[in-house]
Amino acid sequence: MTQSARPSSQTIQAQKKSALVAQQLVDEIVERRLVAGDRLEAEAVMCDRFGVGRSTVREALRILENHGVVRIRTGPGGGPVVAPFDGGFLGSTMALHLQLTGATFRDVLDARLLLEPAIAAAAVENRDEEALATLRKIVDHGDDPTTDGGTLVHEAGDFHDAVAAGSGNAFFRSLLLALHEITEPFAQRLPWQGERRERLIHDHRRIVEAIENGDAAMASKVMRGDLMEFIGFAEEVAPDLLDEPITWGGSSR
Repeated sequence: MTQSARPSSQTIQAQKKSALVAQQLVDEIVERRLVAGDRLEAEAVMCDRFGVGRSTVREALRILENHGVVRIRTGPGGGPVVAPFDGGFLGSTMALHLQLTGATFRDVLDARLLLEPAIAAAAVENRDEEALATLRKIVDHGDDPTTDGGTLVHEAGDFHDAVAAGSGNAFFRSLLLALHEITEPFAQRLPWQGERRERLIHDHRRIVEAIENGDAAMASKVMRGDLMEFIGFAEEVAPDLLDEPITWGGSSR
């Protein structure tokens, strides 16, 4: 970088200020228990309250928008509002770092193989009825022969997300939503019909039954078996898929 291309001290200071304002806004969202759709203050009010210029406030909001924390509504009555949680933002950040470290699809599946049986057991211990209802609905829809393969794969990811949500652990829930974003593009490239489709539904139904019956050991065992079968299936029909790298902005070729 040439001397003239280096950021000025004023630019660096402005960036620090915008990051601090962004952090304060996050703190306020948490402290005030704001939820998706709740409005934040207008930019002019933020400028006065934080003692900074409009450009600093706008950069702070841009930071939060890029991380999926807020959305900026345009037009009359527009402005910053709290955004609904979207695993895509976390998944994108994770994919970026996984690409930089040379991680592959196999690495992600190996991690899921260690984590998700424990998450399934936690879902039994927590027993969230809303999550259970979601799991039953997903399995029933997947069992419908009119459900196409692409929808089946997407809803299989939703199933694993719902198990994590049922664990009552916010980290598990966020992690699985991010992993769903990373792994689904790979899974969509596999053929989902016949015996493999039937086995997927069978395993998912057994996981639901284990949660309903309060059997943590069984839920963990079936979850591990479900993931092992998927890995074996991928190795059989698309052996090179597992060793493809994770890429930022599109987790598969």
